[in-house]
Amino acid sequence: MNAPWIFQQIKNYFATGEVPPAPEPAQRWELIKRHCQLVVQEWGAEEFQRRYGVAWRGFLEFTKSHIRVVSGRGQAAVERVYLETVEGRTKPDEGHILSLWG
Repeated sequence: MNAPWIFQQIKNYFATGEVPPAPEPAQRWELIKRHCQLVVQEWGAEEFQRRYGVAWRGFLEFTKSHIRVVSGRGQAAVERVYLETVEGRTKPDEGHILSLWG
């Protein structure tokens, strides 16, 4: 999931000629959380982890020279990164891989 709100922006552009701003970080997190919940319901937690693991391996190889990847596990790690993001305190050269499991 990259930017699902782009479809609303395109629709608005064709209707008005203006591109609305992208959602704020808190709204983005809510969209991502909802997407993950729906996918887990459809695939199951194990299949979700497997598919995203495969996708991340390719992404991680690309990021080695661009981003420092930080892993976190458990609810506390997810909450910490969430708060840093919505409060605008994330480092631009850091990417987080989080799991509620483990």
